[in-house]
Amino acid sequence: MMNLKDYDSQEYRGFFNKLKDFLTKLDFSELWKYFSYYKYVVAIPEEKIKEAGFKEGDSLEAESKKGEIRLRRK
Repeated sequence: MMNLKDYDSQEYRGFFNKLKDFLTKLDFSELWKYFSYYKYVVAIPEEKIKEAGFKEGDSLEAESKKGEIRLRRK
């Protein structure tokens, strides 16, 4: 097992400095468009969830029209 002293060498400092420089130069605004999606939190009463038979982890699909959103299990 390595001690913290082992990471204090010039070699490791150089590596971590290069890693820090690389990470600070990344353009995360470009990256997010490939990994982001819309997320919303909606409070639905527990009894309605049970009535629908939904369980935690179920994949749901949404169908919407003006003034209404319907959820159903995929």
